[in-house]
Amino acid sequence: MGWVFLAYLAMGLLGAILTLAPNAVYATHATAPLLWGLSPLSDQQLGGLVMWMPAGLPFAVWEWMLARRAWREMGELQ
Repeated sequence: MGWVFLAYLAMGLLGAILTLAPNAVYATHATAPLLWGLSPLSDQQLGGLVMWMPAGLPFAVWEWMLARRAWREMGELQ
């Protein structure tokens, strides 16, 4: 369960950095967001928010499944 938490922590930290950065981090994405009417910074912030918040749900489900399995195994040992 610790490895799942650390994986989420790394992804969440990167998402927070991308969301809260004052400037666009990746120069290679300088023109693509313009096709959608977004600035490079707003595109980066949107991507960071997706990485930071809703992408944590699969990690929470995975962690819950691991915890549930561990609790079942503990119950069988007693």
